[in-house]
Amino acid sequence: MCVMIEIRHIETDAILARVDADTLQQADLRGRDLAGANLARRDLRRAKLSGAFLGGADLTEALLSHTFLEGADLREATLERASAGNAFLRGAMLFRAKLAGADLASADLRGAILSSCDLSGANLQNARLQGTSLNGAFLRRAVLRNAFLRGADLEGAFLIGADLQNDRVLSESWKSANFAGSIYDDSTLWPSGFDLKRAGVVKPSGTRHGTVKQGEKR
Repeated sequence: MCVMIEIRHIETDAILARVDADTLQQADLRGRDLAGANLARRDLRRAKLSGAFLGGADLTEALLSHTFLEGADLREATLERASAGNAFLRGAMLFRAKLAGADLASADLRGAILSSCDLSGANLQNARLQGTSLNGAFLRRAVLRNAFLRGADLEGAFLIGADLQNDRVLSESWKSANFAGSIYDDSTLWPSGFDLKRAGVVKPSGTRHGTVKQGEKR
């Protein structure tokens, strides 16, 4: 018996793609036009979606662990509470995407565009964010422990209450971000001349805030 999965548009119910399998795990959808696709709560682990167009798609609570999404276009897509640990998103377009509560631990987001996206409460622990554009992004209460952030652009980003403990903060653009209530520790590195007291960041040990030099541990 032939089993086929249909991927449909979230609003029109039009068929966007058919997969001759009983699961979307490891499905090859590279370069496919899946704009507006309804993929909420679908299991896409290890699927190949590199270069796919997923603008406006619904991937709420989707399983995306180890999924290949390099260069994929996910602008304005919804990935709230998606499980995307170790996903490959290098160079992906995620402008204004909704990623609140998503698990992106150890994901490869190098060079990705996450401008103006919502990452509130997202888990970005150990994520690779080198050269990533996060300008204007909402990272309220996001977990960025041990994330790699060299060269990341956080111009005007909102990191209120974010967890930056043992982080690697090496970008001058962080000076314009909103850090109120963010948590840091002795291993956190700040841009040159960054004023911790003025930024309103919090150190659990209660050590007095001050101005630190680039690369200086505080």
